[in-house]
Amino acid sequence: MAQPIISWYNADDSICANWDAGIVDADSYSDVKEVYIWNNRGPIGTAVSDATNVFITTKNTDGTDTGPVATKSSAVVEVATFDGANWSSWQEVGGSSSTVTLVNSSGETGVLRGNANNGDKNDTNAKKNYARVRLRLHVKPEAPAGPISWKTRVSYQYI
Repeated sequence: MAQPIISWYNADDSICANWDAGIVDADSYSDVKEVYIWNNRGPIGTAVSDATNVFITTKNTDGTDTGPVATKSSAVVEVATFDGANWSSWQEVGGSSSTVTLVNSSGETGVLRGNANNGDKNDTNAKKNYARVRLRLHVKPEAPAGPISWKTRVSYQYI
């Protein structure tokens, strides 16, 4: 079966190409960013492989566990996941050792199904294909002034 097709969408169904947390003062939080992370977002008539052991974290811009966000030395990305009924509490992510397992919107932990679907996030049949996630950036009090960059990434396995 074909590999998963992972895509990120904003709450308004537009493609989420990046997340600009904006200007965040030291010891403050950014605005909350809500995204939908899909596998095989329709309308696609063919199934692909399920993404399993799915988790979210941050990396440096070169993909390593270094940098001010991946190491959580200057700022921390916090994640809340939606299980179809409730939001989780905020959890910190950073690097390979501090991750959050995603829950799809039908409540299955660690899997984004690759079923064919119509791409409508309100359709019950599509809820297994996506995770609904909230992100926010907490800048630490001791953070230096100036811009910082990082990658927020989803990792997974498939057969």
